[in-house]
Amino acid sequence: MLGTDAFYYPMIAVAFVCMVILAIWRAGEVGLSRWKIALVCLVSLLVGIVGSRIGYVVVEWDYYRLHPAQIPRIDLGGMVFYTGWFLGMLGILATIRLARLPLWKTIDLIIPPGAFAQGVGRIGCFLTGCCAGSPTDLPWGVAFPPETIRRHPTQLYESAGVFLIFFLLKRLERRNPLPGAVFYCTLLYYGLLRFVLECIREDARPGPFGLSIAQWISLTLVVWSAVRLRRLSLLRKA
Repeated sequence: MLGTDAFYYPMIAVAFVCMVILAIWRAGEVGLSRWKIALVCLVSLLVGIVGSRIGYVVVEWDYYRLHPAQIPRIDLGGMVFYTGWFLGMLGILATIRLARLPLWKTIDLIIPPGAFAQGVGRIGCFLTGCCAGSPTDLPWGVAFPPETIRRHPTQLYESAGVFLIFFLLKRLERRNPLPGAVFYCTLLYYGLLRFVLECIREDARPGPFGLSIAQWISLTLVVWSAVRLRRLSLLRKA
């Protein structure tokens, strides 16, 4: 591991290309405009990066209020996934509306490629050495320079988990689910994955009642998506 940003942004570029290819392939299958779907992907990337950076600046405001010139310096690292995801979704919704695309059909199409791209992006985190886990004696523990302590490679755990989510979502697509089912399943699966991984992430930010902030967000998404999926199952039976 180099412990630098040498691989991070190239891997983000690879992740975006993978997302676009998967999304436009699916767009052709379901009869949506490929260039409009590519535009949605681009907006999700750009707004997601800005949102991730905003989240990190807010969390580390005590530092950035003294060094405001470093706020736009994403080349120095510092991203928060959930804020990037939420703002990215807002960008997707706005683009869907402007491009006059069908709402749920487009969201359910974009989500699986987005999950695949996240899995690729987490490999970039691993190569960079950010988002590492707590110390471990397990044989697959990794020392990220300049440290010599072996840590859980939580980046690879999440990458593997998100790739699994991608394949689960693709299986769900073949079952002709109700609109929104793919989206809510993604929230449910990822919320569970992130909740577990937070238990061994070194950079987990503490929240109320012994849980991290990300765990509380994950729990909220799990409960909300479970309720929505239950409602969709009742609609299918009706």
